Amino acid sequence: MNGKAIIFRVAAICLPLMLLVATEGLLRLAGVARDTREVFTALPGQPDYLTINPQYARRYFHTFEPSVAFNPFLKSKSAETFRVFVLGGSTTAGFPYQFYHGFPGRLGARLQAHAPDRHIEVINLGMTAVNSYTLWDLKDAVARAEPDAIIIYAGHNEYYGAFGAGSSVYTLGNRRILKRLMLRLKRTVLYTLVERLLAVGSQVAAPPGLDRTMMARVVRDATIALDGRVYHAGVRQFEANMEDVLGTFRRRGVPVYIGMLVANLRDQPPLGEDMGAVAAYDQGREHIMQGDTVQARHAFLESVEHDDIRFRAPGAMNGAIRRFAHEASVTLVDIAAAFRNASPQGVEGSDLFTDHLHPNARGYALMADRFFEALRQHPRLMLPAEPGIAATAAIDPVDEAHAMLQILRLKGGYPFDKVADAEHQAEKFRALLQAYLASRRWADSLGAVLVTLEKTPPEVLLEATRLARSRSDTLAALLSYRSLLYWQPFNASLMQEAIGFAHTDRSCEPLVADLAQIAVRATGGIDYLNLLAAIRICQGWMTVAEALLARVEARDPTSKVMLFNKARLLVLQGDTTEARTYFERYRSGE
Repeated sequence: MNGKAIIFRVAAICLPLMLLVATEGLLRLAGVARDTREVFTALPGQPDYLTINPQYARRYFHTFEPSVAFNPFLKSKSAETFRVFVLGGSTTAGFPYQFYHGFPGRLGARLQAHAPDRHIEVINLGMTAVNSYTLWDLKDAVARAEPDAIIIYAGHNEYYGAFGAGSSVYTLGNRRILKRLMLRLKRTVLYTLVERLLAVGSQVAAPPGLDRTMMARVVRDATIALDGRVYHAGVRQFEANMEDVLGTFRRRGVPVYIGMLVANLRDQPPLGEDMGAVAAYDQGREHIMQGDTVQARHAFLESVEHDDIRFRAPGAMNGAIRRFAHEASVTLVDIAAAFRNASPQGVEGSDLFTDHLHPNARGYALMADRFFEALRQHPRLMLPAEPGIAATAAIDPVDEAHAMLQILRLKGGYPFDKVADAEHQAEKFRALLQAYLASRRWADSLGAVLVTLEKTPPEVLLEATRLARSRSDTLAALLSYRSLLYWQPFNASLMQEAIGFAHTDRSCEPLVADLAQIAVRATGGIDYLNLLAAIRICQGWMTVAEALLARVEARDPTSKVMLFNKARLLVLQGDTTEARTYFERYRSGE
């Protein structure tokens, strides 16, 4: 073959590629499809802040858009900012509760309470029905966002999550190279436009049963036998993807805190019909009745291993997580041990879970505690082990009702109910929803409104605060105010209204502290700093109160409230001489 022929063939191959690259570049310059390509986007009305792009999450599913937490973070990271990203699936997202009641939200509140001189950012990137492929896809964007630490709680969705080994979503023959290639292609404008065109063409012929839960929709291989081909494919994809994820953060010098996986062992029978799993579960129940908790735990774990509907991770996933923690940059957070120790019989059950694996409020608080204890020793924090009161674990009444509906819907569908068809399950849930909507309990009816999506969470919570106040239910009103402020952290008038109302009932002091802390974090206002310092003194958090008052004194050394509180603090610390100095300064300003 002569030189001209070679040049011609090379040109024939390169020219179309060059045209595609040029077209891609022009489309990017024009801003086409930017809304779905960028992980983080500017927050409307707040140019100094970024937030996760809700549209970005669409790439992981055909007909489903997982919700994402509303956790704005500074576009330009300040010196006092401590930034944590949390990666994982629906447990990380906080299911069945709103994001601020999950463990990342609780962790952020606790870190901020113990580090008043820091601007704490805990950014929850958890999404329903995603797995290690999503973590792999997000890793580079997260690494560029200057994190101080990464938290990972993932591994349950390796089979049925998006791109999972047994999933109906982007199967691609279970070839890791093809799945990663697709995720890379989804970052291009051209591929995004093609997907949008195909989606428009398929909207009319959407598959039936769209009101089914994600658990029913994502399953392709309904039964996955222990040690079978699909079983091992799930373990291998988790190990390979996580090694890449951890390697990215290690090269950036970012420490990773990875949690051991937990699930409901005692009170969740096998989801599949494997006889070995059923027999092991029955043995576990017998051992529990006989008081032999060691053998009971062993039997329950064996049941999960053989449960061939694998919504609960097999032990191989925790084995991989332990191996990951051998890296110097990875810290193992033993959530499993914490749950085991907190369970009355030493075996995790419905006292800590709402279903097969999602924790209840107590369980999420326990997870937050364990991650807090690990992060407390981070070189940029080094928080003292000061005893005190963590942010209250109580959940607002509307979210309690909403969460209950979420769980009833989940347990009313596959795989909990394998007999009823999708139409019957949907009809049953619609009847339940109507009963909640017609309820005389305002929280139940508003929780149902959230499920119907007729109103946004902020709209529903605003109505909840008004209804609770009209019924003189101070606790419900304050809980609703707190939740509303997580959705509207820059709403100054709402903060004033909430804290002004909070002063009407001193018995709700922990909740008032939560509200004041949100206001301090958002505004840094002196009045809020003084209020929070006064509450911390009453709670016995002397080091925290001292730091809060120091912030006030640096900005306004004549603040009467600060001078009085500083005098109180010094007396309690035993420094009566210095306390007298501050009290005299307070008196001289009268």
